[in-house]
Amino acid sequence: MPLMAKNQTKTMKTVHLKKQDDFAIFIENHGGSWFEISGQGKVALTPGRYVERREAEREIERLRSMGFRRQQLASNS
Repeated sequence: MPLMAKNQTKTMKTVHLKKQDDFAIFIENHGGSWFEISGQGKVALTPGRYVERREAEREIERLRSMGFRRQQLASNS
């Protein structure tokens, strides 16, 4: 049995932060937790990890205070 009706779609929020060559990506999961991964250039330097919403919000705010800026990505749709 599907969890949602066919006409309902749950979108997941993604936050891409970048400072020079460093990056951090946060992806919201359906259950409310977030997946975080960070790195340099095109290489992840840390293993991805799941964090709770509040921890992700604190980390995003901390990175922004260090000069990381939200990166706008082109949409395929």
